[in-house]
Amino acid sequence: MDDKDQLFYQIYKQYHPIVFKIVLAILKDRQVAEDLVQDSFFALYIYGYGNFKETSKIKNWLIKTATYKAYDYLRRNRKIIPVAVEFFNERGSEENLYLKIEEEEMVTTLYRAIDSLSEEYKTILILYYFNQITQIDLAEILQIPLGTVKSRLNKACRLIKLYLAKEYESVAVNTGEEGLKT
Repeated sequence: MDDKDQLFYQIYKQYHPIVFKIVLAILKDRQVAEDLVQDSFFALYIYGYGNFKETSKIKNWLIKTATYKAYDYLRRNRKIIPVAVEFFNERGSEENLYLKIEEEEMVTTLYRAIDSLSEEYKTILILYYFNQITQIDLAEILQIPLGTVKSRLNKACRLIKLYLAKEYESVAVNTGEEGLKT
């Protein structure tokens, strides 16, 4: 393995986990996520990772490329975030099962709320809250001003709260209980 290949291998080892985690959070499909991450690293290899002056630029380029590939895949395949149902296979007390079902329903509702956002809000929310990418790095990755990142995060959170308030109000109406007050 020559020095160039060794450097690429080190870049792959360092950034594959974070890029994969981001794409998996968007797609919820391990196989497709792995394929798109591989495509992103291949694009980096072709583009020429030696063109970057700082390694953080490589990381941001990879995240941006993989994120775009993930959303492009979703657009082309019209995928929605699947609901996890592994609790049906677990054994336990009836009370634990009800708690597990309630937890799954809350997580599913949150995923639906996130999925209801437009791409610009969904991307920022996932990258910031689920992948702990700083606002400064988000501005660089998405090529938008820092103020825009902050305002999109703020609006995304407000939209999620609104979605959840409406969702739980409809549940409260159906069960006769009071809704959430936000």
